[in-house]
Amino acid sequence: MLVASALILAACGTPVAVASSRSAGAQRVPGGFVAQSITQMGSSASVIVAGTVPCGHRVCPALLRGSLGAAGLVQRWMRLQPPPLPPARNPVSSNLGRFVFANRLDGYDIVAPRAVGGSTAVYATTDGGAAWSRVHVGSGTTLTMVATGSELYAVTASCGRQSCSDYRLSRSATGSTRWSSVALPGSGSLAGSGVGLAAIGSQVVVDYAPPIASGEARLLWANNGRPPWHSRLVPGLASVAACSLTAVAGGALWAACPTGMFVSYLRSRGVNGSFRPVWDYPGTGGGGLVAVSAKVAYRFTGVATTSPVRVPADTLQRTTDAGRRFTTVGRLPFARDAGGVLVFVDGEDGFGLGAPPRRDHPGSHPVDAVFETADGGVHWSEVIG
Repeated sequence: MLVASALILAACGTPVAVASSRSAGAQRVPGGFVAQSITQMGSSASVIVAGTVPCGHRVCPALLRGSLGAAGLVQRWMRLQPPPLPPARNPVSSNLGRFVFANRLDGYDIVAPRAVGGSTAVYATTDGGAAWSRVHVGSGTTLTMVATGSELYAVTASCGRQSCSDYRLSRSATGSTRWSSVALPGSGSLAGSGVGLAAIGSQVVVDYAPPIASGEARLLWANNGRPPWHSRLVPGLASVAACSLTAVAGGALWAACPTGMFVSYLRSRGVNGSFRPVWDYPGTGGGGLVAVSAKVAYRFTGVATTSPVRVPADTLQRTTDAGRRFTTVGRLPFARDAGGVLVFVDGEDGFGLGAPPRRDHPGSHPVDAVFETADGGVHWSEVIG
């Protein structure tokens, strides 16, 4: 079962002191490498770092794979063959896509179309990123994709400038690049509000954002993503767009629901359970919550919040009781006003991606670096930078 435990944020506040690690692993990183994303490979202890390297007067895509050793730290980074994407003028203009892995071997890269209404380019690997080939998931745009240990699921739609239609759920087994699809029931009324998707064991869960007047989201689920579908209205998931769903081992669901100026985080024991509020934070301030398991999650914010609970800026907090209580464990490793990503492969071992603080250039924001923690965020080391 896939634990999706990564979140993009914009963090602000006082930087934390970060130890610099120049291990044998760091020496294998290619010169000029600029990290842009980090993805856990299924539920394994391995991650993929996607970025760019210089190639002539442009930059080309590059992939690194790191696996945790006995001490909970990556000993070396292995360079992989990236998907066949075109060079870009600079790292900012590159389009590396979004990676989804079912395990250490089977993964996909979803590259959004550059033009509105264009088709999504999807590349697949069945050997851990050593080779990639383009595959056909469905017509139109691939909106989202999730994976379990043995299956991959995607929502596709035909999208124009204002809205999408013909929403379908596509399915593929790991180790295969062939996809089949079925129509999503009740999706005809969706008007660009998006779709949330998660998988819990053999159950596939879909979240529709509510119509403006109703205030109730619709949750659908089916075994292996095939009819019959079950459905219920969930007032707790009311939001201005579809909630992002995260399924974790044990069957629990975590939801991140945009409500305008805030993002609400909620948790449920499963598709039939009620969604209990865990935390609200101002989305414009940067921050978020990373779900690791049914009971363990981390939260952080770029600006100090006082309501409904006080969370100091740049503070990393953890819950071990499903969000009922959070305790401070450390500080974020990112520089002030820097965007970043956190990925936890288990309750203690995690990675961060963001601009590091530089003592020699106070206030400057160099290219992103990759940080690593083996003690739940108490200490961080810079491993790529």
